[in-house]
Amino acid sequence: MSNPIFTNNSSLVVLAQAEQLLAEEVEAVVGTATIMVNGVAMTGAQLSSLFSGHSGQINNLIKSKAQIHDQVLAQRTARIHSRAAAQALKAWVTATFGANSAQATTLGFQPPTRHPATVATKAEAQVKGKATRAEHTPKPATTPAVPAAPSNGTSSGH
Repeated sequence: MSNPIFTNNSSLVVLAQAEQLLAEEVEAVVGTATIMVNGVAMTGAQLSSLFSGHSGQINNLIKSKAQIHDQVLAQRTARIHSRAAAQALKAWVTATFGANSAQATTLGFQPPTRHPATVATKAEAQVKGKATRAEHTPKPATTPAVPAAPSNGTSSGH
């Protein structure tokens, strides 16, 4: 199995663990040598700090993701309660003051606006309705004509 640092689809948890391992062991392996990283000479201690820093950033990100997840769930629950309260309030305001009242307007509770159907829409609906009725109307069953038995010219009189 290759090191998760070199794999594009590694999970953040696995990546943080791999970098933490490097941070802990790199100084013992590198010793007094320097490693060139993007044109910069780095000691084992500098590499350890780099890996440890990145691992820490990943761990902070993981914690933040968990917090955001919890906040999203809390917001969804609050929205359910808020929506129920708004619906109850709208029903009360409508019953108490009327759907077109100043109070309803102030709270942003507008009655639904109806858009009357156009002549073209009504005509199309009539055509579709007639077609549907025609499809559902029972049609008389037709029995195919039975051809007469072929005659051989003789009668079979008993």
